[in-house]
Amino acid sequence: MSSGGRDEGDQGPDLRPLGVEIQRLRIAKGYSLNDLVGYTGIAKYSLHRYENMKSAPTIKALVKIARGLGVPVSELVSVLDEPPGSNR
Repeated sequence: MSSGGRDEGDQGPDLRPLGVEIQRLRIAKGYSLNDLVGYTGIAKYSLHRYENMKSAPTIKALVKIARGLGVPVSELVSVLDEPPGSNR
């Protein structure tokens, strides 16, 4: 039974905006992936996969990324509350 809107099924919510937001904030700060590796302790390979949503970051990784970018976790994940197609 559908509760309206997109049926998430086994796929879960669309997290692509989160990857886009991580990359947007990183670039806005003038950070390279290597810079963010240094600020977070997360492997470059993993950060790249998060930005491109080839894998979803854990809560622990999200906290590290937010701290590395100097933003609250709530700001980082707030893009998941926005309607599809809205621009930041």
